[in-house]
Amino acid sequence: MIDHPHTNDAGFTLLEMIVAFLILSISLAIASQTLAIAVQSYRLATEREELLSLVQTLRAETLPQMATSDAMQQEGELGELRWRIRKLAPRLMQAESGRVSFAIISAGKTNEASRQNFLVTLPSGNEH
Repeated sequence: MIDHPHTNDAGFTLLEMIVAFLILSISLAIASQTLAIAVQSYRLATEREELLSLVQTLRAETLPQMATSDAMQQEGELGELRWRIRKLAPRLMQAESGRVSFAIISAGKTNEASRQNFLVTLPSGNEH
């Protein structure tokens, strides 16, 4: 019988290599999914921030003008963002009792069908 000499080769077996490769593959898949979710979240947060900035601008500049006019709706564009303000008609009794009037600001990108809606109060002075 042939006696094989014992060697202390400190290498990986084929099974250990397959397990290590499997763990690495799963880790890379999870990392790429996490990165994709982070990029999408950042994009959505940036778009939402742009919309909120637009709404603040409209509340400061356009709503006071609409509050004193008879116009019930106004539309416009600012860069890629398209917006529409629609006054909600107050009931006659509400207008007489001095209740707050509201408007809806719809805004979104011009190339997207989905829009965000914001319910805002009209500045005082809009009751006739």
